Amino acid sequence: FPSENLPLIQEVAGRINDMARSLKKEHIDFCVILLPYEMQISRDAEKTYAALGIKWEKGFEDGSTQDILKKDLNIKYIYDGRDAFTGLKDTIRTGDYFVYNKGDKIDFNHPNREGHALLTKGFIQSRSCPFLK
Repeated sequence: FPSENLPLIQEVAGRINDMARSLKKEHIDFCVILLPYEMQISRDAEKTYAALGIKWEKGFEDGSTQDILKKDLNIKYIYDGRDAFTGLKDTIRTGDYFVYNKGDKIDFNHPNREGHALLTKGFIQSRSCPFLK
């Protein structure tokens, strides 16, 4: 619920901005990677988690949390991890790229090995952080 948690999201952005200022004083660039939630990259996951009783506000599945962060971050290099999954939302099944049903809890915010691989590939191809070789 990003709108309900707006002050917390803005506080996180402020902390990242503070870190960026500190690193800039040391002439260090860095890139922020905003990871998606599984229901943001998969219609099947939206249905799966909704059927399990997980609720979220309208717009969350379209990236409202990431959009708030991007707006509030004063960082030169930002990669939105949702971009790695562009065009795949109707084909990705629950658990294809995120940890799911491992027996002890529901987990829609941790990429699995395949998810990390796709995020890394998208990040590198995006050239969002030109200082990485």
